[in-house]
Amino acid sequence: MLRTIPTSVAARVLLCIFLGGVIMFGTVATEGRSGATTQFVPVVSTETPGATPFIANVTITGVPVSTLSSVHFVITPATGSMTTPVSASYSAAYFVSHGLENVAASSITVPVFGLYASVQDHINTVDITITTTTGSQGLSTTITTTPWQDATGGLYTTGLNRLVPRNNSVSLGYSYFLIKGVAPGMNPVIMDTDGQVRWVGTTSFANTPSSAMVGNSFFIGSGSSLYREDLSGNVSLIRNYRSSGITYIQHHNMDPDPHGLLLEVNTTTDNEATVVEVTTTGRIITTFDLATIISAAMKAGHDNPAGFVSPMNDWFHLNSATYWPQRNEIVVSSRENFVMGIGYTSHKIDWILGDPTKAWHRYRSLRAFAFTLAKGSLPPVGQHSISITPHGQLLLFDDGDQSSFEYPAGVQRTSSAPRQYQLNFRTHRASVTWQYNPKPSYWSPICGSVYSAGSSYLVDYASAYGGPELVGLGANNAVAFSYRIQGDYTYAWNALPISLNNLSISN
Repeated sequence: MLRTIPTSVAARVLLCIFLGGVIMFGTVATEGRSGATTQFVPVVSTETPGATPFIANVTITGVPVSTLSSVHFVITPATGSMTTPVSASYSAAYFVSHGLENVAASSITVPVFGLYASVQDHINTVDITITTTTGSQGLSTTITTTPWQDATGGLYTTGLNRLVPRNNSVSLGYSYFLIKGVAPGMNPVIMDTDGQVRWVGTTSFANTPSSAMVGNSFFIGSGSSLYREDLSGNVSLIRNYRSSGITYIQHHNMDPDPHGLLLEVNTTTDNEATVVEVTTTGRIITTFDLATIISAAMKAGHDNPAGFVSPMNDWFHLNSATYWPQRNEIVVSSRENFVMGIGYTSHKIDWILGDPTKAWHRYRSLRAFAFTLAKGSLPPVGQHSISITPHGQLLLFDDGDQSSFEYPAGVQRTSSAPRQYQLNFRTHRASVTWQYNPKPSYWSPICGSVYSAGSSYLVDYASAYGGPELVGLGANNAVAFSYRIQGDYTYAWNALPISLNNLSISN
């Protein structure tokens, strides 16, 4: 059996061999069963473009495939960048299941994603470590990419307006963020905090805003179908839900939850008022029919829901949902009405937070669930992108735009702001604990988002004047960057931080 030379027996052997532009380094596997010394010396034989210029397929020979354990790659950030390197580890099983190993040729093909590809002939430095059951070897190679042909005419690349270029003195809890748009063939888009596009979806579905990253894959809605796209660029159909009465799963967001995904869907009986929880293999776990849930609460409170619940109209306008693990609740955002917490098991309303001048507040049955706002705290109006922070607070983007279907329509503001709320379930009072109100203020009445990463935030003013503006905020609301995409809100209706560091990929 091959094994690594122990340091107590002999000094670790370091290879530093330059072959065809590839530098190899690492521990040599040595000493066969007969005592003869053996070693493996991996060499890059070919590098072929992947599905997009941000992906390359690197074939490496000289690999003892039968004892392979894992392969790890790291992409060196651009000079001056504060981003964490894109890096990932593939298990040995991954190469088997995807047909990326050749035992006879002692070779494997490694999909390397997250490359720089926004400028002509950019040279990426990539370090690859191959680990077997007997030792490991590393090599360094360079990959030259071609520019990405941005179908928007360069809105994400050459047309990106860096209003505030990345300020490296402001620390952020993320290096990459996911931009959700509806431009065909480029949903979603990953950009780094330097404003460089690093990955883009390859699907050519009709305009679809709904997508989510779960694990190391993206899930994308198109019509009544759910698709999966891996970071390597592979696309597969997960399931079509039409036979389950679901007619459309792409009207707004998808949100991850502990079991897989929360899909916001239309059904044969309801419009934008149903949440379906599914596994990443597409199996339906449970359905939250918001028209039924709200109607039941109103009837129990001796109100007639007929004047409020209007299933085939845009009475609810569901635009995001999230799971609150500490409370075992599904929290949903109704642009027309309020934010609402629903018991995951009971499927009953637990609480409501919203503008008391809107239609819902006229009903005693719904008022009974309402939080009272602390003095100086504004209620959310037309909100989007709800999430629960690690400290158990409600975070959302407050659009400030009144209702379009329900009447009374509620207050109409002239500015939008991300806000974070502390909900006190003992006193039933809510208070704003964080918000961002720059001067001059932003007005973004359509879509938009805010998400946190540690003590920092990413804000997307999706419909701001001049185009979607993406703002990175560090401690004390210090601006780390501000980038404007010079199109309408459909090019960045929602954006959230993600990690591309030390990913573990096994399937």
